[in-house]
Amino acid sequence: DVDAVPSLEKSAAIEVPREEFEPGGSAPTTSPSPTWWMLGTLALWSVGTLLASTRLALGGARVARIRRRASDEADAEWTAQSKAVAAQLGLARPVRLLFSAEVAVPVTTGLVRPVVMLPQGARRWNDERRRVVLLHELAHVRRGDWIALLIGQAASALYWFHPLAWATRMRMQKDCERACDDLVLAAGTRPSVYAAHLLSIIRSLRLSHQRALPAGAMARRS
Repeated sequence: DVDAVPSLEKSAAIEVPREEFEPGGSAPTTSPSPTWWMLGTLALWSVGTLLASTRLALGGARVARIRRRASDEADAEWTAQSKAVAAQLGLARPVRLLFSAEVAVPVTTGLVRPVVMLPQGARRWNDERRRVVLLHELAHVRRGDWIALLIGQAASALYWFHPLAWATRMRMQKDCERACDDLVLAAGTRPSVYAAHLLSIIRSLRLSHQRALPAGAMARRS
């Protein structure tokens, strides 16, 4: 039948494999599956994130342990000066003062119930040093620096492979400290006097051989 010829040709064209029309008649090659390197990359990222997160969690547990064992027996002078500085900064939230032999420098931690942890030797500080330390630490509380630094640490744990994440975290820490330093100077403290207090605190940190806590520390080894 003449009319059936085009139908047969059309059917044959559909059934013929595509590779027969390729030059040389060779079958097309397929690209290798990327699954192996994707899984390897995911495993490497997971291990790094786990290690960084574990380090952060251990640091937080260390801060909580020191906080539980610290003493809240502040003398009347510390208490009165803390209230005066809080009023000067417009800080309405109550802030506890704790003293511990496990800290060598003043440290601020906590968001809902903020705490300033002080070394045991702080009980012998003069009024001027008490004032500048409280100005600096309560400025951290007013600014909410603790939660900001915690977010930065979590981000650097998540993006541990990216140098920019670590650089940003370090920059955040420096900016927070400088902002509080500026507030202390704006309150009338002479820069030379404030620098002398900072150097003395850092010297005590070096002599104690204690590590700075993973919190809002007033000074670090540098």
